[in-house]
Amino acid sequence: MALNTPLPLARKSPVSLLGSIHKQRETGLIIIIALIFIVMSFNSPYFLTWANMKAMLLSFSIEGSSWWA
Repeated sequence: MALNTPLPLARKSPVSLLGSIHKQRETGLIIIIALIFIVMSFNSPYFLTWANMKAMLLSFSIEGSSWWA
């Protein structure tokens, strides 16, 4: 093999990619938020409205930006 020959890029399998996502601590929070979202969508007719979605995204973005500061 010549010295200037590039090595092939290593590709991660989907299983190892899911494993690395599962190891991150934010994954649990995302799952909890998704479960609450699903339950509240069935319990309240007002939860799944565009105005409520904008309010939730705004509050998540404000809390997220204050976390990074």
